[in-house]
Amino acid sequence: MVDPGIIKNKVQAKLSKKRYPYDEVMFKKEATCDSCNIEKPARSKHCRTCDHCVEKFDHHCIWLNQCVGRRNYKWFLSFLFLHILICIYGSFAGVAVFYGEMEKRNKEGVMFYNKVTGEKFKPTL
Repeated sequence: MVDPGIIKNKVQAKLSKKRYPYDEVMFKKEATCDSCNIEKPARSKHCRTCDHCVEKFDHHCIWLNQCVGRRNYKWFLSFLFLHILICIYGSFAGVAVFYGEMEKRNKEGVMFYNKVTGEKFKPTL
């Protein structure tokens, strides 16, 4: 829900120009946004989905349903990091439950039978 760094007017565009220098390769000084009609600061881009220019634009995230830019990038990285932790926790919890079920079934007297020799034996891990 944090503002990604929307450039709403020419004053914000001038402030953004001071933060990031133009490299004259990808970001040129004379570039203007055709949709917003403002002079584009370096590292900014117009998002077609949100229909506004975003400072230090990274991408439009469909999971957050908003742009990821200068002001919410740290929150987006926190979002990803927490999801990685949840996936790791879920994996370990799933393996623990699976291992527990295997142990429980082995203790209930599950036996394998060899048809050729007629020998019975318990499963091993």
